[in-house]
Amino acid sequence: MKRTACILLCTLLYLPAFTVMVSVQATRINHISLKLTETMVNLETTIDGESRASGLVSTPLVTILVVPISPPVRIPPSGSSFDYSITVANNEIVPLTFHVWTVATLPNGKPYGPVIGVQVSLPGGWSGSSDLALNVPDFAPQGNYTYHGYVGIYPDNIWDSDHFTFEKLSSGGWFAQNSETSAVLTDVYFTDAENGWAVGSVRTILHTKNGGNNWYPQTSEKFSTFYGVYFTDVNTGWTVGSLGVIIHTEDGGSSWITQNSGSSHTLQDVHFIDDNTGWAVGGREPSFQPPRRVILHTTDGGINWNTQLSESNFLPLYSVCFIDANRGWAVGGMGAILHTSDGGAHWDPQASGTSTQLESVHFADDNVGWVVGRDGTILHTIDGGSFWSPQVSGTSVWLKSVCFVDDHTGWTVGGDGVVLHTTNAGDTWIAQTSSTTNALFSVHFIDDKTGWAVGIDSEIIHTTTGGIT
Repeated sequence: MKRTACILLCTLLYLPAFTVMVSVQATRINHISLKLTETMVNLETTIDGESRASGLVSTPLVTILVVPISPPVRIPPSGSSFDYSITVANNEIVPLTFHVWTVATLPNGKPYGPVIGVQVSLPGGWSGSSDLALNVPDFAPQGNYTYHGYVGIYPDNIWDSDHFTFEKLSSGGWFAQNSETSAVLTDVYFTDAENGWAVGSVRTILHTKNGGNNWYPQTSEKFSTFYGVYFTDVNTGWTVGSLGVIIHTEDGGSSWITQNSGSSHTLQDVHFIDDNTGWAVGGREPSFQPPRRVILHTTDGGINWNTQLSESNFLPLYSVCFIDANRGWAVGGMGAILHTSDGGAHWDPQASGTSTQLESVHFADDNVGWVVGRDGTILHTIDGGSFWSPQVSGTSVWLKSVCFVDDHTGWTVGGDGVVLHTTNAGDTWIAQTSSTTNALFSVHFIDDKTGWAVGIDSEIIHTTTGGIT
């Protein structure tokens, strides 16, 4: 026979005083009522179709579910509150006394809490639930939060846990996303507003299916630092890195397969124009051997990679861009700009007018393009590179990446968290507030509003307003 009852949860942990420095605020509740149901509950909890047995016991003595009442939860810039429920179930046949507490992970990845904490005594075979409200104030940082619920003996003996995410919407500008890693992130690429990948040090590959609200690691068999990533659709992509490593996926990164590049030199960038035709560039930095620059090419999706260029005594190439199967550009050390009009059968130098290291190249069409590099260098061409002219960046930092969504709207990022934006093809570049001082290594936009940038200290920043506040 099923019975219901009510029990009061006594406050265990001090609910902190909330000041302007606190990002997430809990409704003050001295007593929380739990509706209890006498029922034998399943000893195994599933989340997203996967069995979960977290904490310090293989089968949780008590399970917890923390669920928003009306997902997805999106908080307006002015702040708001939302309702959620906590359900706990005693899987034993004897009464148990335990702790329930919650912690919020802020957009910068740092934990805050406990937001609430209570001690519960629950009869064997009983479950209980409570509806709560969480207030997110206007001064809370914009970005993605994770709200965790824990059950066990506070703080270290966790029997079970659950979580959900919510987003504090931006009134403009850039805001941090939680990468769930400590790696240096070197490149980022999105195929649409939801699906994206970021790569970096210590064979790091991250993937998101919801625009960066959540980033999840993907596994590679190669222990490499990855420097470049490119996808032609949500399934088909390539990543390149140190020691000539090239890996390929046809299932969105669920599995990555090694391809034979035929090179032992570090590959810095990769670009494809379709599922078959692509290029990778890189080389060897000067050390005990002379420097070298290399360009690799495939016409069968990477089953076979062929060397188009391998030149000694030239610094490496760091970026490559093609607009079709024939016309492309690569840039690198000592101001090098190379151009091909026959798919790479021949690469010819273009006069950059500088000897500084060039890091990134982007073309909007066969005539209009930009290159960025050290010392705040920005170069622009309107004739396919026959003539390159400098643009005023207004900064001296090392610019690492440039991205345009058309022939006049673009962004470049670099050291000290610098983000520059133009809406007039670079006649003027305007600094944007990036929300970080970490060096940014890559920027990618899918339209004039939606973009991401990545960098040092696992930094991922995102904008839905083109970076404009």
